[in-house]
Amino acid sequence: MKPLTPSQKKVLDAVQLQRDCVFKEICDRAGLSPRTVRYCLDVLEAYGLIRSRHNFRDMRSLVYSSQPP
Repeated sequence: MKPLTPSQKKVLDAVQLQRDCVFKEICDRAGLSPRTVRYCLDVLEAYGLIRSRHNFRDMRSLVYSSQPP
């Protein structure tokens, strides 16, 4: 695993602030563009640091949460 970039750290911190986050909340908390957040989420999920699952309130969106170390 490569070291995390500053953007990836911001996104990870945003996800860890709350148990379950939707994409828009992460963008707002991290203060990054949606494109950057989407890339960071993909990388963090590939590293096993976060996980995503379907939002049962709105099946069009995903909910993100941090993985235990």
